[in-house]
Parts: sequence; C-alpha cells; structure tokens
Amino acid sequence: MEELNQFEQMILTALGSVHESYYQTTYQNIHAFRNALQHRRGRIVEGNFYRYGERVFCYELYHQLRILIDNAKQTNQNFLNGAILQGEVEKMQIIELIETLGLHPMDGEYAPDFLMHTPGNAVSHPFVIEVKCEHDITGAKIFADLKKINQFITQYNYQRGVFITTNAQPNYIADKILELNDNILRLDGRDRIKVVCKLNQNEEPQIWQL
Repeated sequence: MEELNQFEQMILTALGSVHESYYQTTYQNIHAFRNALQHRRGRIVEGNFYRYGERVFCYELYHQLRILIDNAKQTNQNFLNGAILQGEVEKMQIIELIETLGLHPMDGEYAPDFLMHTPGNAVSHPFVIEVKCEHDITGAKIFADLKKINQFITQYNYQRGVFITTNAQPNYIADKILELNDNILRLDGRDRIKVVCKLNQNEEPQIWQL
C-alpha cells in the first residue's frame, strides 16, 4: 500500500515537472488567420490560439515519471514488485492466454496511455493511467476512459487507476463527474480510481476519488 501511494505521489510530482510548453502551445495575435484555425484542435481566447497535443504531453510525462521511478529503484530494486512503466501497450484478447494468467476478457483490445505493470504475466499490475488534454473534454470521453480503467481493474487485476485531465478548468471537470455520477456508480472498481485535474504546470492539481 505504501508503494502504491508513493507512485501516486510520483504522478503528481511528474505532472508538476512537465513544462508548460508541453501542456499547450500559444500562438499570439492570430487575427490574420483566425478562420483557418477554427477547426484545429485548440481554442481561441482574446486573439491568441492555444493548441494542445496529447501525444506530446504524454511523451514528456513518461520521461518525468521514468526519472522518478529510476530514482526509486536505486534504493529499492524491487519497487512495486519489479513493475515497469510502458506507454500505449495493446492488451491482446487471446482467451486461452487470458485464462492461463487467471484473468478475464475485456470488451476490446485496449491500449491505455500508461501501464505500470510486469508485461507478459500478472505478477504485478499496480497502475493503469489515461490522459486527456482537451480543455472542453466531453462527459462521454471522460466516461469512456473511466470505463476502460475500470475493466483493467476488475478484469486484469490492476490495483489502481488514474484518469488525468489537463488544460480543463477544475470546476468544469467537477461538473462532468457530477453529471456522470449514475454511470460511475455502476463501475465496480470505482473505489480504486482517481481523477486528477491539472490545469497547467503552475496550478495545484485537483483530485477526486470516485
């Protein structure tokens, strides 16, 4: 339990170490090409265009997390039972293999943004992490990721799940969670899932336990 809590704190520390330029890119004074940007992934505020890139953010978050994990393993080589951090690993739904590992099939072959696990076996599956960087993320997208995380917990024996959202206002995310309450209550692993809202590098994260 102590190491699980330690890794959760690592996630928060890593989020604070990701430079603001990885959260979003600002294009200033875009009046001349405002129309061309209307349908791009981002938002226009007071003459500036703010663009976000989930992959760019996740690559840097991976880097910052690896630094912390490697440091932890300097003093404890068996940190989280030897689990390693991997990104976008697709979990195959081969029934015979799943049953051999003592797991249960999920709805599909999912590839979460991050898995902290021991690949190829079910010895240690401490964390599954999903990330969304949209400032106006929909409730449907939030619940899709929460449902995916829930399946990793209930079907693949992952111990905890974290859903991270950046660039969105905390009160906006809080409202979405409230709107999704009835659906969230149907997630059997919800008591092991946390939502972390980190608006930008400098703002303190807001955290909800489902």
